[in-house]
Amino acid sequence: MFMNVEKNGLDRSEKLLKLLISSFAVLLLVGFTGCEGSFLSPSAQAPDSPVAGGNFELILKTINFICLGFFAYYILVLKPRKVELDAHDKFLEGVSKNDEVVTSGGIIGRVTQKKSDIVTLEISPKITIRVLAKEVHPMVQKDKEVAKS
Repeated sequence: MFMNVEKNGLDRSEKLLKLLISSFAVLLLVGFTGCEGSFLSPSAQAPDSPVAGGNFELILKTINFICLGFFAYYILVLKPRKVELDAHDKFLEGVSKNDEVVTSGGIIGRVTQKKSDIVTLEISPKITIRVLAKEVHPMVQKDKEVAKS
């Protein structure tokens, strides 16, 4: 339940980003067509205006900077987060009884029962705790090798 909220929030962010990029693309296309009355078109300026082409270049540079910022945000923040959530979802689908996991709080235990949102862990003989499924993470293999030696 809680993971769906995060995934839907991420999907909304991606949809908003796509909408903004497409609207900027349409704005640029309208400016490049040279339509009479287009605020991006130099022909919309008065012919004797000293900044007839300067305004267009300023707007174009500003739009390109904003698009570059959204693109960088998508590449640096949204895409890695989505990959991380997808990997965690695959892990949660594959969790079964007797798998050794660690919680976000650092508690290590074995899975004894798994429901849709809640995982029951046995942290020592006859001591079980219930944890939200989104807070359960896989044990790293290197930690097992270090613990054995």
